[in-house]
Amino acid sequence: MTRLLDCDMKDTKIFALMKPRMQATEWAWSPFIVGKLRRMMGRESTKAQKHSAATIAEPIERIRFRFPKAGGRDLVNHLRLQENMKVPLQVVHDYLRDTEPDEVAARKHKKLKRRAFLAEGVFEYWCCDQHDKFKKANLWFHVCVDPYSGYVVWLKVWWTNKNPRLSDPGSENYGVARAQTFIRQQQDPSLVGSLQHKWMRKHQNVKPEIFWSNLSRRWSPGFQAEFDRGTHEELYNWNDPVQTLMWRWLSIPVFQKELDYWRDLINRSKKRANPKVVLPQGVPEVIHRYPQSVGGKDLRVYPDPELLRTARALVTDPGHAVFELVPPLFDDIAKYLFARLEIEELSLDNLWEVFRLMMDEYTTWAAQNDTTAIVPVINEAFDEENAHAEQIELEEHLRPDWGRRVRGLGNVLPGEDGIGDVQGEPGGPVIGEVVPPDQVDEGDNFDEEEDEIDLYLPTNVWELIMDF
Repeated sequence: MTRLLDCDMKDTKIFALMKPRMQATEWAWSPFIVGKLRRMMGRESTKAQKHSAATIAEPIERIRFRFPKAGGRDLVNHLRLQENMKVPLQVVHDYLRDTEPDEVAARKHKKLKRRAFLAEGVFEYWCCDQHDKFKKANLWFHVCVDPYSGYVVWLKVWWTNKNPRLSDPGSENYGVARAQTFIRQQQDPSLVGSLQHKWMRKHQNVKPEIFWSNLSRRWSPGFQAEFDRGTHEELYNWNDPVQTLMWRWLSIPVFQKELDYWRDLINRSKKRANPKVVLPQGVPEVIHRYPQSVGGKDLRVYPDPELLRTARALVTDPGHAVFELVPPLFDDIAKYLFARLEIEELSLDNLWEVFRLMMDEYTTWAAQNDTTAIVPVINEAFDEENAHAEQIELEEHLRPDWGRRVRGLGNVLPGEDGIGDVQGEPGGPVIGEVVPPDQVDEGDNFDEEEDEIDLYLPTNVWELIMDF
């Protein structure tokens, strides 16, 4: 019920969605009871809260620090999730017209070419893509979206997305595609010899591209401005290995927390009604959990946990250093220094101040202790991050892995039709055997700037497999 309240569901809608589950209990259930429980939880209705321009001014200023470009509808959602305030959209619009008339007048309506996206239900497809626009801050994003419901399955930030053990170079989803195909074929032998994914070239991976566009316009400006402030004040030296690891140790948890909030905001907020959209409209999380309520199907598959472990071992090594935020030795030192500062909470508001204090603490600690063990670890991690960011030796070292074929799965490289080069002939290569470069399909340009290849993925259980 709490999740449905977070999704701004009315009492009658919550009653209808939860009725099948409550009928199996001895509890009485009606819209009146839903409303009574809601009020007991401190969730008053919009009418009961009686907010005005005067009561929302201060909360909006707090929201503006992180989301300076948020419009009226976004502010309504932020107030609901962040401040537990239910405010009519008209009240917010009136407030913006009084306080930000120039910004309201400057709003542009973009004309887009509309295309119909068809799907039968949730879990039919998951669309994956990466985002490199925050590489100035050494932060790299990855998203997965269920296109039927618009539900954001995951939204992750890390210090690289170029390592093949984490996400493959060029096109970042070969590992996901390989494991997906392996699992589906193990569950259904009739699929042997076929691939269970589709590559979408350039900007054809529409759903994630729309998500990144919204993120860039509605989420990024405030965080980009805060990062630029630190660099302009010369608080951060890109070429200092210690500062690079310290920034990574401090910033990634903060940004992940902010991205988690943004994911919840998108999943639990109803989008503007659009009569031209074919897919169901509403709150993404509600559609994702109750697809039958909008006439959709639940197409999820539950594989054997042992099969998941096998797939994970096939595509990645969870113990590899790329899955560590920082090297363990540096992590121990950073935790010790952070504890000495006695900071109650690390957030975007105090990120740069804490970074400066942590660097001062590290300088003092390094002057008083033997650093012969930690310095090589720091330098190695710094060099590794730079190598990933620049994709050093991409052709010599990483390209052969792109032609890897698996018995029964075929080549995971995209073919001319964008679906895949299906090999799977009897007596073919075994799992993990690398095909010589002269046998690899060279028909595609893997330069990310020239030919972006995204993954359009029939879904399975990637929250369990790819523990990003």
